[in-house]
Amino acid sequence: MILLTTVEVLVLGAVLFYVRLKVRAVYGVIEVAVGVLVAVVNVIDSPPKVLPTDPSFVLPMLTASVYLVVRGLDNVHQGSEEPSMDPVAFLVRKLFYAKSDSTMPYVDTASDENSG
Repeated sequence: MILLTTVEVLVLGAVLFYVRLKVRAVYGVIEVAVGVLVAVVNVIDSPPKVLPTDPSFVLPMLTASVYLVVRGLDNVHQGSEEPSMDPVAFLVRKLFYAKSDSTMPYVDTASDENSG
């Protein structure tokens, strides 16, 4: 059983790593969905009288759910950046912005006027 679990985890990890390399924005969306799913399961499985301030509830929520959502959003952002935009993000942008004559929105996060 331990060997089977180890092999399953390694294979799934390798597949998801490949997805992350090829379509990072899609991987990010999957990561956000898993983070939300972990949060929902955490809420459903918590005893009825557990308060949202209870460490037994807050720590798993912070360490798993919030972290996954933040990482997922970061992966969506990185997969949608111009220099190395993944093909799915490129297609989504092309579909949404081709119909309107506006240019694609761009936020320059590299140069922050407040830093410094």
